[in-house]
Amino acid sequence: AFPVGNHKEAAPFGAYRVNKLVEFDGEAGNGAAGTVALFTVTGSVFVTVTSFCTESLVESGATATISVGITGITAGLIALLNAVDIDIGEIWFDATPVDMEVLSSLGGAFIGGGEDIFATIAAADVDDGTLEFVCFWTPLSSDGLVVAA
Repeated sequence: AFPVGNHKEAAPFGAYRVNKLVEFDGEAGNGAAGTVALFTVTGSVFVTVTSFCTESLVESGATATISVGITGITAGLIALLNAVDIDIGEIWFDATPVDMEVLSSLGGAFIGGGEDIFATIAAADVDDGTLEFVCFWTPLSSDGLVVAA
């Protein structure tokens, strides 16, 4: 049986897929400088994370940055960049958002010990904009699981 909200057709990147829509508003946990919870991880998994911009990001200052990772490796899954560099229609998976990307460019990471995945907002708040994060994942341990936070 497949975990709820995941789909086997995502097999080229991982056995399952889970999405998380983030509508930034500059509030704590949702765009204020700090973290935005994306995915809760149990056990050990292999993941590939990307996002699609459906509303361009707006920042409170000219220096807001965003990245995706885990504790201690905050840009380990998606590289840090200035938040306003992510525009509507773009795919963000590294330091240069694009409209299209070749599959071989999308990397992945092994996550052990249930390290949760989050976005880190730094230097200024992200006050508006929408990103849909997608986590393709495969369990490595018997309890491996990824769900939207």
